[in-house]
Amino acid sequence: MIGGLGLQRARLLAACTELGRRLALARAEEADVVATSDDVVRLFRPRIEHLAYEECWALYLTSSNRIIERQRVSQGGVQGTVVDHRLVVKRALELLATQLILVHNHPSGAAEASPQDRALTERVARAAALFDIRLLDHLILAREGDFSFRRAGLLE
Repeated sequence: MIGGLGLQRARLLAACTELGRRLALARAEEADVVATSDDVVRLFRPRIEHLAYEECWALYLTSSNRIIERQRVSQGGVQGTVVDHRLVVKRALELLATQLILVHNHPSGAAEASPQDRALTERVARAAALFDIRLLDHLILAREGDFSFRRAGLLE
């Protein structure tokens, strides 16, 4: 017995949960335009929320918020990951993207920005601005919810 459930029912529940996650991921993959931070959260939550390690993704966009590419820019450990802001901006230039959004998860479950997250956001925003590329947002996804640098007033 697992938590009052028989082994068969526990397996069935686990399978249903995984099926739901895969369906949400498939729906998210179909999206080609993002209009709000919530759209980005829906796009990435099924992909990275459940991970036991940090991953950071960049979403490269046209000026009309059409998705050009989703790229994993870093995969790290339990407590962090290293993102090279130069490579993020280089890829934006290669794609002729005019906007980008950073998204990463916090395996700890805390939906708040660390000093390292703030420093990364500042570095990417400054580097991108040199080429007239706008960092629209940096989102942190966690079990406790999500954090948006734009909503928090930390990005202009």
